[in-house]
Amino acid sequence: MGVVVVFRDITARRALEREVAKVQKLEAIGCLAGGIAHDFNNLLMGILGNVTLAKMNLEGPPDVLESLEKAEQVCLRAKDLSLKLITFSSGGEPKRQVTKMDQFLRESAGFALSGSPIKPLYDLPNDLWEVKIDISQIGQVIHNIVMNAVEAKPRSGSVKISAENIEISADDISPLEPSCYVKVSIEDDGEGIEQENLQKVFDPFFSTREMGRGLGLSIAHSVIKKHGGHIKINSKAGIGTNVEIYLPALGLSADKSVEPRATQSSIQPKVLLMDDEDIVRDVAGKMLKKLGYEVELARDGAEVITLYKKAMETGDTFDAVILDLTVPGGMGGEETAQKLKEMDSSVNAIASSGYSDSPIMSDFKDHCFSAAIAKPYRIEDLKTVLNQTIFGSSH
Repeated sequence: MGVVVVFRDITARRALEREVAKVQKLEAIGCLAGGIAHDFNNLLMGILGNVTLAKMNLEGPPDVLESLEKAEQVCLRAKDLSLKLITFSSGGEPKRQVTKMDQFLRESAGFALSGSPIKPLYDLPNDLWEVKIDISQIGQVIHNIVMNAVEAKPRSGSVKISAENIEISADDISPLEPSCYVKVSIEDDGEGIEQENLQKVFDPFFSTREMGRGLGLSIAHSVIKKHGGHIKINSKAGIGTNVEIYLPALGLSADKSVEPRATQSSIQPKVLLMDDEDIVRDVAGKMLKKLGYEVELARDGAEVITLYKKAMETGDTFDAVILDLTVPGGMGGEETAQKLKEMDSSVNAIASSGYSDSPIMSDFKDHCFSAAIAKPYRIEDLKTVLNQTIFGSSH
């Protein structure tokens, strides 16, 4: 009787299993972060809105105005932090455009290395496939990774930025779907990462540096995943780190042109605002009145439909309707906008959200909306979006 011994290298499969577990953990944390960001932005809306109103109504000494301006600046910094949480939690739908990666990578890495003694080494062939990406989000990812390389060896050294076209087949053991990708590699010869820390680098708020916030790579992971790609890190302590980014390749395509929308005007424009949060309705209503609009308020979509029908019957229609996308236990903005469009094809609906993983905020025109505004917003932000929506002007 013979014996057959079969050896299988399961290294790649084990690595894939670890990758799946990592993604599931990040998704769970991301869900929590998204909920926090939504509630935080609603509260921040109440603070920022009232600060901007106070600035406009102020007749006191200059030092009071200075204090309000500082408070406004802090609110905007808090908004930026909230935006990072939203991006990490898989919200913040990418606003994609066709991009040639060779020039884009040179510009993004060059900006991060500006003023640094670190030397960039480029290996970027000019026949790289095009990709369709959010250049702001991917640019921030490249910037964060290059800055990590600079911090790993701040006084001297080099960073190699390379890219190549690759094809992944169904036979490959990979977290990516079989397709064509542009692979970007950012490699440094810095201090590297200890093996026990390598599995934690994508965890939010994990950092081995004293001043590090630990959000850069977490956000990078979320952004790349949102683009249908993948990011992985290979590193050895004392030798250096190589970060690999895979982005789906794209053939040449032309973006759809957008037809100009007809504008309307009235002596005193009328706006209907819907939000389930009392503090948001209150401050946004005051901002609208300060801008010279006649205002009506609603808590959910059902109230909006009732008020809009009544306005149509009397001939005193609304020039714009601002709709919060998320209304727990009630009709949200997306469904409301669809119903309004059925009632009035010329409705000017504006999407508003403190957090949403829906593509509506970036592709609002495909979802019965004329514009979108993210909470929290200042009175000047509100003025701009309304002028563009109602009058076709930003002034």
